[in-house]
Amino acid sequence: MNLLRVPTSGGTAERVLGKSFPVVFGRFSPDGNSIGLLFGEGEPIERMKLAVVDTQSGSFKGTFDTPASGSLPHNAWWVVRWAPGGRGLTYAWSQGGSTNLWLQPIAGGPPHQLTHFPDDVIAYAWSADGNRLAVARSTTSSDVVVFRNFH
Repeated sequence: MNLLRVPTSGGTAERVLGKSFPVVFGRFSPDGNSIGLLFGEGEPIERMKLAVVDTQSGSFKGTFDTPASGSLPHNAWWVVRWAPGGRGLTYAWSQGGSTNLWLQPIAGGPPHQLTHFPDDVIAYAWSADGNRLAVARSTTSSDVVVFRNFH
């Protein structure tokens, strides 16, 4: 996949990144100077990574590993958001039978888990002031009942 920049006044699309690689999702930073990317590493994809790319030069400002165990949730289109103030990237990660939110600080260091729900976060959004986090969760449960001699 390629990320392309097209002038609003029209013209030719130009490639933002120097090469094509398997980008799953990208989102502009609040100031518009960076793009947070979630991408696959390896051919076939062996591991998911995060990156911050400068929007003008297309150069990588940093790349980050996702947790060693777990995976992207099935509906990964909503997964990456910028944390308030652009201090990091938040993303959903499935691990141990549940999907929770993680934060990768842009300054570096390992990601850390933000939520600790026993079920699945299926959507989320930061408030405009960055002080609150709205979370939609889902759980699946079922009971099996056997009826015998039912007439």
